[in-house]
Amino acid sequence: MAILDVDKKYDEEGDVLYLTIQSGVPGIAEESLPGVLWRYSPNTKALVGITILEFSDYWMEQLDELIQELDNRLHIGKRKAKLWLSLD
Repeated sequence: MAILDVDKKYDEEGDVLYLTIQSGVPGIAEESLPGVLWRYSPNTKALVGITILEFSDYWMEQLDELIQELDNRLHIGKRKAKLWLSLD
């Protein structure tokens, strides 16, 4: 299944970026890079979302590495990965 878009929510107080692919679906988390949690459906094993902890405090300084990680795992291209990670 190609992922065309995500719902994006940034919790400024917790400094957490939530990228939701399938809303309302519970997920089991797997951490790849420190603070980057990939959430998968326990039933279908499909990716349902990505949670990025310490987004502004840590990952904004390491944005190229995070863009590369999204592109490597999802094959969405660096341009789309950068859009997903934009807080604008």
